[in-house]
Amino acid sequence: MGDMSGSATRANKSDKQYRSRRKLSTQSYIKSPELLQAAIIVIILVIAATVIRNIRLRNNNVADELPSFVKEDYIALNRYTRPGILNPGIRKVVFVSSGTAGQTAASVREGFLKAGTDGQYGGSHFAVGYDGSVLCCIPLEEIAYGCFAGSSEAISVTYSSDFGEPPSGKEYESIVELGRWIKERFGLAADDFVSAEEIILIASGLESDEETGSWNRLRAEVGR
Repeated sequence: MGDMSGSATRANKSDKQYRSRRKLSTQSYIKSPELLQAAIIVIILVIAATVIRNIRLRNNNVADELPSFVKEDYIALNRYTRPGILNPGIRKVVFVSSGTAGQTAASVREGFLKAGTDGQYGGSHFAVGYDGSVLCCIPLEEIAYGCFAGSSEAISVTYSSDFGEPPSGKEYESIVELGRWIKERFGLAADDFVSAEEIILIASGLESDEETGSWNRLRAEVGR
């Protein structure tokens, strides 16, 4: 009888010690700011991942479905040429001349990297070379600073040409093909395609018939 009573006492004592240690452990967890911060960070990351997934679904996963003639070559995230900011949707396409004729798409992309190294903001979603080569440099669900006005809701395409000169030759053919793909993918109209030069001239009240005529021809090609 004495042995049974002693066993019960020891079991009761052990159970009290277990509950006491568990209570102390729980209190330590709650009082630890590091653990609390870690938990908050995990929650934020889960929410961010969900938001990104939903945006990609809304944009039809365009980053994973580029046309066959376009090569994916994303710039690493950085402050100046790929900030990694998600766009709210695509409403416009802006064409930008690189300022130098005779460049390949890879050379145009290198220009984006140099701008970032020099502390200049820039960069486009697509780089198009004089030879018709095309690179996707920034995911289409992110903004690109090369879009000028309305950069958060536009896709930018930088092509190799002197400033103010419209594309020509193989470069023109690639831009038209790329424009048709963008138009179809995002449900845009031909009038949603504009050049950076047009934006600047219109804003300055200096729009020329020659400038508008060149881009009207491209818009007509894209709209077919």
